[in-house]
Amino acid sequence: MKLVLTLLFFLLKAGSFAQPGTPDPEFGTNGIVITDLGSTSEVGRSLAIQPDGKIVVIGETGTGMYDYDFALVRYNTNGSFDNSFGTGGIVITDFNSTDDEARSVILQPDGKIVVAGYSYNLTGEKVFALARYNTNGTLDNTFSGDGKLTVYLNNDDEAQAVTIQNNGKIVIAGTTYDGSQQEFALLRFNTDGSTDNSFGTGGTVTTSFGGDFSVAMSLAIQPDGKIVVTGYAGNGIASDFALARYNPDGTLDNSFSSDGMLTTDFGTDYDYAYSMDIQPNGKILVAGHCYDGISSPDFALAQYNPDGSPDNSFGGNGKVITSVTPNIDEAYSIVHQPDGKIVVAGRTDDGVNSGFVLARYLPAGNLDISFGIGGIVISQIGTSFNWAYSAALDPDGKIVAAGLTMNGTDFDIAVVRYISGLNSVGVLDFSVLENSVLIYPNPVQENSTLGYTLTEREEISIRLIDMQGRVLQTYLACEKQEAGRHQQVIFLPNGLTAGNYLLTISSLKGQMCIKIMK
Repeated sequence: MKLVLTLLFFLLKAGSFAQPGTPDPEFGTNGIVITDLGSTSEVGRSLAIQPDGKIVVIGETGTGMYDYDFALVRYNTNGSFDNSFGTGGIVITDFNSTDDEARSVILQPDGKIVVAGYSYNLTGEKVFALARYNTNGTLDNTFSGDGKLTVYLNNDDEAQAVTIQNNGKIVIAGTTYDGSQQEFALLRFNTDGSTDNSFGTGGTVTTSFGGDFSVAMSLAIQPDGKIVVTGYAGNGIASDFALARYNPDGTLDNSFSSDGMLTTDFGTDYDYAYSMDIQPNGKILVAGHCYDGISSPDFALAQYNPDGSPDNSFGGNGKVITSVTPNIDEAYSIVHQPDGKIVVAGRTDDGVNSGFVLARYLPAGNLDISFGIGGIVISQIGTSFNWAYSAALDPDGKIVAAGLTMNGTDFDIAVVRYISGLNSVGVLDFSVLENSVLIYPNPVQENSTLGYTLTEREEISIRLIDMQGRVLQTYLACEKQEAGRHQQVIFLPNGLTAGNYLLTISSLKGQMCIKIMK
């Protein structure tokens, strides 16, 4: 197993010197790719980036209400269609000749693509829908016989998020209607698509927050196997952020907010959480929007300690509200950069124009003024209705956002790639000497040694993460180390696919990133 390991701050391309937040001129046309699949309307709902940098965008394509199919598009790193995927880079999947809409995508370690959403069955009931694809875009017949499955739980079933556990089991989260109210719904499947009966009751867990509705929108799995789900819940008048944490068997985790559940009110009427990130220190960051029903919505972020209590080091009280324009600002996706900065993507509408909007924050919750204009970037793509639903980092640390744009008649898939400045991240207020960090031997066969020098006593964490910010391996976790020279053996997890990864060395003061190419 040969590895090539290179310091990230030595990997400087011409685009790296552009202002962070600038659309990447090496992608599409001026950083933008618009895809019309030939139907009345196409929407990009979620994206995943492969270790080789190729971009998979999923959503739906169709002619209107109750006539959509799953749509997958794979792009090369320059934004062109990847002709090795499906037909000309495009895959369309019909479940039951009715409405099929994809909402979330995740890549397995073997490169297979798992997509979750919903479908209508032949009797007109909305059901959970899941499909798995081979790397070339064909349906994977080792999954549920034909690569597709649907599950009817109660009624009005929708999957909004999907992820994969370390053991390969697939977890989806969304909502179901029990006859009186919507509830959080989690389902877990074995790697072959069969129901995992060790999870909850018959592979299913439902949770109500006590109001008239509870809607799950985002899902993540902690390194200890606990499952965190966020969304929003009715409070009898409007809605609040809602968050639940489950043990690996599906029971609520009573070490989290005493009963496994919590809600957060931003002081407005309507609070909607759409995306979540679990940080290496175990803190949970949630993004969405809030508004009072009269004035327009604003970006809303909340950060929690691992026990569910508000993290008062973030925004002063664990909350941050950002008004991008005087009108509509809605956040749908969150990305945690390896340098600790936070990117939130969504849409804004000033009453005349609508655009993709990205806001970047420093770890304490204040806007990063080095990004765009005062921490904000707005991209107007088509004539109107430009919405970013999903964002991720590519192997070069650039920010990729996907959603929709209106071409004047109908909707098309829109993808934009932005310069992040990560290629020159270096050291941020951190006692590691930049020129002291070495990885040797290089290249290596089995493992390597990371050497670094501290100028003062620090609590050091060293982790391996993928380009979407997921922790793959923890080597040190808040270990106290004295000033001086230190060494740490670095080994990669079994089954890690070829591609680009980041090794982070961090303390409470800052973080350094090292790019690893397997």
